[in-house]
Amino acid sequence: MSTYATIFFEFNLPNAATWFYFSLLLAIALFFKFSRLLSVRNLDVVALFLLVPGLLLLQEGHNLAAVRTTQYVTATMEALAAPFAGIGGSAVALGSDAAATMPASRLVWYGYVWLLSGSLYFFIRCFIDLALVRRPALGPNLNFGGLAWLGGTLFICLVAFRSARLSEAPNSS
Repeated sequence: MSTYATIFFEFNLPNAATWFYFSLLLAIALFFKFSRLLSVRNLDVVALFLLVPGLLLLQEGHNLAAVRTTQYVTATMEALAAPFAGIGGSAVALGSDAAATMPASRLVWYGYVWLLSGSLYFFIRCFIDLALVRRPALGPNLNFGGLAWLGGTLFICLVAFRSARLSEAPNSS
């Protein structure tokens, strides 16, 4: 019985970039109006994902900085323990890791610049939206039944994922 349970319930979530691409494709499939390619609605659907590359840059920069910090602390501890253990060689890594943290801070800087530029776009877009002439609302691409099915399916998948993650968590007691 447990073998079958692991076949169907053992899954790993994709990384943040994969979620970005999947959600972009899903949003385009659901809300993009293909009969009017140059509509404001289509621009808004694509612009919703404008901030995600900046967030991905921030995540990568912070992860890289954490890895570099861990490597630096490990090299420092090895260098401090080397005279007592009679081994050496980590002092070279100690000096080289200090200058290697520059790309992580550069990624974080680019991420914040990207987020600031995206926020500026949305700020300008809000002012432009005040001057647009209102046209009749476009009908949704999916009817109520399709949207209810999609929402229910997403809810069931999220509940199943959350219960699977809770059952994997080790007991702290």
